[in-house]
Formats: sequence, structure tokens, C-alpha cells
Amino acid sequence: LTISDGICSKQDTVQVVTFEFICGDPYLYIPNAFSPNGDGENEVLYVRGALVEEMVFRIYDRWGEMVFESFSRDDGWDGTFRGKQMDPDTYDYYLEVTCIGGDEEIIKGNITLLR
Repeated sequence: LTISDGICSKQDTVQVVTFEFICGDPYLYIPNAFSPNGDGENEVLYVRGALVEEMVFRIYDRWGEMVFESFSRDDGWDGTFRGKQMDPDTYDYYLEVTCIGGDEEIIKGNITLLR
């Protein structure tokens, strides 16, 4: 950039660095295990991702029954269903997310609940 008032001029350079954002790993993360056992660590399972605009997060038991649904990153699963603690097991999840910029992604996987 060069600025001049007709008599004097000043010149400077600025480097602009851009990063490609991907609506997925590593910018979007779902832990593969959590332990809602009352010890104060890993008690609630959350979708991690600062650039999430909208989401639908569903967790299913091994028989295909939906045991949790969330539309906000701030709403996590505490390992209960209908007021009862779920057994230690592996649960499937489905995440449909829209990230900043309008990128959409569907991610499926599983989570291990430990007690």
C-alpha cells in the first residue's frame, strides 16, 4: 500500500493469510466415549465446534430407539433416557450440521458410554 499527499509518500506491506475451513474433522469433533459416573469429569457429551450455526444431533441405542436429540451445541447428553441412567454400551449417533458459510455435513459414528 502506498499513500501520497502529492509531496510525501509512505509505503507499507501487509500479509494476509487465509485458512481453509472444513465443516468436519478437525474443526468439528464428537468424542468417542464419555463417563457420566459422578466423578465430575466427562459427565456430558457435547458436539464440539466453534463454527456450528445449526445442528441436529441424535443418539440411538442398539435397537434403533432414539435416546437423545439436540439442536444446540450447549445441550449435551448426560447418559440418561426418560429419567433413567443408560447402561454402559455403544450408542450410534447422527449429526447433521450447518457451519458458518453455509457448508453442510452429515456425520455418523458411535459413542461408548462408560460408568
